[in-house]
Amino acid sequence: MEEFLDKGHKIKVTIMFRGRENAKKQLGYDMAKNILEYFGDKIQIEKEPRKQGRMMIFIFGINKKHK
Repeated sequence: MEEFLDKGHKIKVTIMFRGRENAKKQLGYDMAKNILEYFGDKIQIEKEPRKQGRMMIFIFGINKKHK
């Protein structure tokens, strides 16, 4: 992911829930939070993590102020 961000690309993360995982959607939000915390202020969230059916999707790109 870091290579894509360094090149100026956006990243779309999709977390798919299967079976009983659907009942534990908080785990998906925690995973998304960990990814966003890893990059810190280097990224800018373009689409907040949202659950759509069986998937959770969010998009982020490089923060223009960070360059």
